[in-house]
Amino acid sequence: MLKSEFNSKFRKYVQESISITQENRVFITLVYESFQKLLGGSNTLQIGSYPRFTAIKPLHDLDILYIIGGWNEQNHNPEESLKELLEKIKQNYCNPTNYAIEISLQTHSVTVVFKSSNGDEKFSVDIIPAYIFSKNEFQQDTYKIPEVIRHKHGKKREYFYENISMERKKMNWIHTDPRSYITVAKQVNQSNDDFIQTVKFIKAWKNSCKEKDDNFKLKSFHIEQVITGYFQNKSDLTIFDAVFKFFVAIPQIIEAPKIIDRVNSQKFIDEYLNDLTLSQTQIILQAKDCFLKN
Repeated sequence: MLKSEFNSKFRKYVQESISITQENRVFITLVYESFQKLLGGSNTLQIGSYPRFTAIKPLHDLDILYIIGGWNEQNHNPEESLKELLEKIKQNYCNPTNYAIEISLQTHSVTVVFKSSNGDEKFSVDIIPAYIFSKNEFQQDTYKIPEVIRHKHGKKREYFYENISMERKKMNWIHTDPRSYITVAKQVNQSNDDFIQTVKFIKAWKNSCKEKDDNFKLKSFHIEQVITGYFQNKSDLTIFDAVFKFFVAIPQIIEAPKIIDRVNSQKFIDEYLNDLTLSQTQIILQAKDCFLKN
């Protein structure tokens, strides 16, 4: 099969099988706008893979920063703001969907879960307090947010909250720059939309591996930043070449942290690699070999 045919098939698969549908996008826009109306458009910001256009289906949740002011080292407890937010949502939120909603106050966020009539969770929104901290290279705001943003929805996040509460731990605050990652993703995609197609393709592979074995620890954001680097270095890269390059390079990608955090030059976004066990590393390498053989 010619490389051009592989490119065509890869793109078709991404578009038809794993990309967010227009129906999903309409729903997410409807939900996000409902929170903008409640909180004020200038006080909210979508973060995560969805605003970077690299989300794949099924998309079950949306993270929103709730910008509550400037960072003050001596006073950054969002408790009162979150209680006010909770009451505001309970009293004034206009649910634009046909789903029932369940609102809960977490340690450092407010979660709104949209449920079907039989109680199944269909979608959830996590609203995280954010303090404006500084400016990035694009002269956009950066933020301080609670460390809990690193934990996704579901049992793991529930356990994290419960553990924090029971042990009365003080949560750390992290400096984050979601706007620059969104800006860079847009710039790279404008040069070559195979960038987003490649990220989605590999993320779908990663999710499939994770479903088969929970010890598959390769992270989606790490994958996205590796692919970003490929397309920044060679803007005319095709999806076939980028996918092949990634899988061949996996041993080097996971051997040690390499990608510097855009907001903190002393940190790496792939520092989690330091915590991988030999067994977890082998699981990633075996999955890589399986893909290349097939």
